[in-house]
Amino acid sequence: MKARGRKCSIFYFESEGRENLGKVLSLVKARVMGSTIHKVIVFTRDGEGPLRAAEMLQGVQIVAVTFPYKQRFRDSERVDNGESIVPGTSSPEVVRKLVERGIRLVRGTMPFQPVVIPYAKDPKIEGIKHALCLFGTGMSLCIQSILMATDAGEVEPGEEVAAMSADTAIVATGALSHWLFHPEEGMEVREIVCKPRVLTVSKNRKPSQDG
Repeated sequence: MKARGRKCSIFYFESEGRENLGKVLSLVKARVMGSTIHKVIVFTRDGEGPLRAAEMLQGVQIVAVTFPYKQRFRDSERVDNGESIVPGTSSPEVVRKLVERGIRLVRGTMPFQPVVIPYAKDPKIEGIKHALCLFGTGMSLCIQSILMATDAGEVEPGEEVAAMSADTAIVATGALSHWLFHPEEGMEVREIVCKPRVLTVSKNRKPSQDG
């Protein structure tokens, strides 16, 4: 019996980070247009990704997934002194822009974010997070954004969607967070559209010289 399947290419970036966002958007557009995928889940901190996606992907529902309202965190890449910052998606102005473009916004606790107990960590959650981060931090963000969108009712369990961060994009099926690994109701990662080849941020590696 002849093997059935499809040929799909994967684009590899030579570094992690927001500088790859434009290319990620173009790759997602090429994958989604003409397919049966009608929703693109965009993990975002400041709203830029989903707003740009709405411009490029006409006729596709964009769902912006982000951190909880006014959650503070540190980002040494963008704040030199390491001070805590608040996600741009907590701003009423950013929310207004998203609503005006018809973008659904999901704000909530990320599934792999443990409850903060000083000096204590959940080994199961840590194991899942670190395993996904072997593919780059963006892979973990894509997986969590689909779970959050499904929990919020913006994606149906089992629905095939595209999900993207600033440097990673996948095609996967929706699943509720507590059923992530369920044998029937769990998530399937069906395609990797793009990802960083070298983990220059999360593992502080240097870009290869042959890229």
